[in-house]
Amino acid sequence: MFKTIFYIFLLLYPFASAQNIIINELMYDPEGTDGGYEWIELYNSGIQQVNLLDWKIQKAGSVFDDVFTFPAIYIQPADFLLIGESNVQGADIVTTLAFQNGGSETDGVRLVSADGQFTDTILYDEPNDNNLPDDLSDPGTTFAPDVSSGNSLARIHDGEDSDNSELDWFECEDPSPGEPNIYPIDLALDEIIAIENDGNYQLISYISNLSTSDVDNLAASIEISINDTLFGNYDLPEINSNGTIEFIIELGSFSAGLQVVNAKLNFIYDIELENNYRTISFLVGESSLIINEILFKPAFDNQEWIEIFNRGDCGYVVDNFQIIDASGGIIEFSGTIDAQDFLVICQDENQIMELYPFAIPAKIAEANSWTALNNNDEVLKLTDEYGTMLDSTSYSGNSCPTDFSIERVNPFEDEEIVWEICEDSLGGTPTLPNSVLPLENDLKLTVLGLEIQGNQLEHFFQIENIGFENITSGSFVCSSVMDGEYPETIIYEENLFIDDSLNFSFLTEIPAIGYTSYKYEINSPEDLDTSNNSALWFYNNNSLPFVINEIMYDPFEDEPEWLEIKINDFIPDLEHIYVVISNDTITIPMSNNDYILLTNSEDDSIFLEDNYGLANVPIYLDLGSLTNSGEQISIIDICGNIIESFFYDPNWNDELDAVSIERVNPFLPADPWNWGASFNACTPGAQNSLLPFEKDLELIADGFAVQENQIVHSIILKNIGLENINSAVFRCFTSLNGSGNETEIFMEELNLSDTLFYNFQADIPAYGYWTFRYEITSGEDLNPFNNSDYSFYNNNSLPFVINEIMYDPDNEPEWIELKINYFIPDLEKIITFIGNDSIEIDFQDVEYLLVTGSEEDADSLRVLYGLEEIPIFTGITSLSNSGEDISILDFYGNTIENFFYDPDWNDGIKGVSIERVNSKLAATSSNWGPSVNYSTPGTENSIFVQILPSNVDLSIKPNPFSPFRSERTIISFELPEKLSKITVRIFDLKGRLIRKLADQTLQANKGDLIFDGKDDNGKRLPIGVYIILMEATSRESEKTYSKTKTFVIGK
Repeated sequence: MFKTIFYIFLLLYPFASAQNIIINELMYDPEGTDGGYEWIELYNSGIQQVNLLDWKIQKAGSVFDDVFTFPAIYIQPADFLLIGESNVQGADIVTTLAFQNGGSETDGVRLVSADGQFTDTILYDEPNDNNLPDDLSDPGTTFAPDVSSGNSLARIHDGEDSDNSELDWFECEDPSPGEPNIYPIDLALDEIIAIENDGNYQLISYISNLSTSDVDNLAASIEISINDTLFGNYDLPEINSNGTIEFIIELGSFSAGLQVVNAKLNFIYDIELENNYRTISFLVGESSLIINEILFKPAFDNQEWIEIFNRGDCGYVVDNFQIIDASGGIIEFSGTIDAQDFLVICQDENQIMELYPFAIPAKIAEANSWTALNNNDEVLKLTDEYGTMLDSTSYSGNSCPTDFSIERVNPFEDEEIVWEICEDSLGGTPTLPNSVLPLENDLKLTVLGLEIQGNQLEHFFQIENIGFENITSGSFVCSSVMDGEYPETIIYEENLFIDDSLNFSFLTEIPAIGYTSYKYEINSPEDLDTSNNSALWFYNNNSLPFVINEIMYDPFEDEPEWLEIKINDFIPDLEHIYVVISNDTITIPMSNNDYILLTNSEDDSIFLEDNYGLANVPIYLDLGSLTNSGEQISIIDICGNIIESFFYDPNWNDELDAVSIERVNPFLPADPWNWGASFNACTPGAQNSLLPFEKDLELIADGFAVQENQIVHSIILKNIGLENINSAVFRCFTSLNGSGNETEIFMEELNLSDTLFYNFQADIPAYGYWTFRYEITSGEDLNPFNNSDYSFYNNNSLPFVINEIMYDPDNEPEWIELKINYFIPDLEKIITFIGNDSIEIDFQDVEYLLVTGSEEDADSLRVLYGLEEIPIFTGITSLSNSGEDISILDFYGNTIENFFYDPDWNDGIKGVSIERVNSKLAATSSNWGPSVNYSTPGTENSIFVQILPSNVDLSIKPNPFSPFRSERTIISFELPEKLSKITVRIFDLKGRLIRKLADQTLQANKGDLIFDGKDDNGKRLPIGVYIILMEATSRESEKTYSKTKTFVIGK
């Protein structure tokens, strides 16, 4: 009995295994030409390997005919076998298939087992008038879709076969030969809603399946995050095709505050992710964020603003929050607000800081949009970006004066919101506690001034209790700082008894010569506001912490007047000083810079910055006019201390035009003997020319010499100050191709006397253009501006090159174009030699430079080619039409390149420039050719090639297109040659020439042609399939290339 059963099993096993081998994906209509690109994919859904020896693939037009008979080859379980034509990548078997496509008959493909007992059939393109059979009936009655060119037929589920072509197959826009099929699914998260019930919250989500296939139970999930923290990931039940489910998640209870819920759908096969996200918010308990202060009636030089207060215990990101007025107008803003802190919403942060100098910039946010506030009655609502309302308030502004804010009296009271007019002298307290809300305990200190009493100073100040409750005692401290040099020194301390307010004074010794900062503080542990517990005062004893240092009162006619202040001692606590010129007072912010400049206008400031390199020197405006006959100038601090006051005299510079008067020594009084005419005409923002530095080292690069594998660098080091510096550290740094990334290659500590001629050796650097920066440093050196110098070395690099030459123009000037491959920041000039003529060119951070004959030629080129932004230099006498030597060198004698240009490079065509193919390759004849655009000055060369392709490429987009709708298509080509002559022709399917688009046209390796779908007579082509043939002949090698493509003319 067992033997009989086993025998029957052996008979049935091959048939059972054969049923597991099915057609899984089919490409019968590849994009473009079908030949060589068709393929068929088989799949083994069983658990055993199957030998396909003598199995057959059949195709059908009228009837099924054999296409391919399998050799002995195994297909493994749960694996794919790809049979493809010659151009199909990754094919397991290569053969010719030529499946049926098109026509009026139904087409089909069939897989037949070796014994003919098993078939797997797919029919496509109904209605089967040719009566092809399928696996269930003869003729077949179910059909797969007829796919578009380039799309495949794929099973919806790999290996699943119901013998129904309509249900089993879909058109796949992303074919996957030899890989699993992916059926497009789109899940959408339509809506999420938070529902509260007895203090607990539920999240209800509505999820739709927008596709025609079901999503299995547990195949998709929804991920929930609350306040940017993952709350949970929940598997979803089955979602039917075109169906929607409601899914509920228990969120539980929350502490008070704004809760932000983010939901995200996760499904591995989802093709559209943009509809997988939803975010909502809801408020639990009272809002932490409230509207706290409003300026709705600003003066002409102010603006409307609103202050938000965070009365909660945690910070908030308030991106895209909104304030909505009664009419629906919206103020939208973004930012962050810390716990128990403020955020001011405005339109101009700088204006806020100018009008409210005590405001904190980090707590100001410029609104994304603004709506004007009503000056009378208004209702304002504060919402987050999801529309959750956080605060609502109203005001009546009839009694509010202009430029005064209204402040919320108690920001912790929501039942009855009370607004009062700001009591602060500035009219508002943006970013600070409201003036109308006293703290429970608060002391305020005010300095009343200083008086000299014999050999002592008496300090007067006032301490006030301004809180709800009095502070009865505090610790008073006075400290001083001389000439801004911290640390401070405590000079007076006392424990004070304070009732309501206390006027108090004490005596200290008059300090020594210098500028003294006094800091007064009152401290109490009960004080809840320490911002008003300290104050400053200043006293000057015959010191010059800041002085008038240089005056340009009579400049050239088109240059500005200006005045320079020298900061001898930076006083950190001094916010600003005053310069008084005759009766005009100018406020100058204190700066930790050596110099500050005053001039009249913004244009004057830009002129000084551009012409004197003053990018890091503060420049302030509104100087007014300086008289050429002299006038009184004073400099005063904020406490009224006169630092200096004098009358400048034009005789101090011998009344020389456009020469400033300089202070000889900024530490000595402004007497006539301490002023003189500048040796350098003027020195704004730099040390005056009249005073050598006390100690000053100067470094001069003196060239280098190449010796075998090393470079010997020569340096001159000089002591040019009033006193010698005896020791210093010398360093040499290198950087490659102007990158700015420096590497130290040499360092030595040196002993100096007067002048030192110094040499050192270093290895020749690798390939590239190298900058050597030499530097001498000493802590004693008072002038760092002459402590470094440069030299340059080129090792077979092309940092800048000759890129294009117009030597035989037609109705335009001769010119050459230079291409800057690498900008070298410290290189000032380069030199071009043309024959025996040399031209110096200012090196600039641009991509292209032009050189021509004269300024008239330059103007002509600017007009002809629109070269307003391209620097053009002059000096070319003439470019020879028979060729000429051209060289380009840097200003240090390094030859970058030298070559002889040849008229053969552009076939001697008049009016056509010769162009360099690649600016980073040597100037050999193979790297030059004629411009295909006549010339391209100031732009990329028309024959520029980075890397040549290995094959010819021809594409047509869009395809198909319709000239009947006035559409065009673009024919793009790419050739493996730098320059070629191309011919492009259009034929119909009978081989008749329809249109010639190009005929022996010289082209670079890439190009485009626009085709309007018309024949050579201008008539629109009929609907149908056409052939494009491109032929190209290399200009250099005369090698020929051809490429054909088909395209379709549609309705």
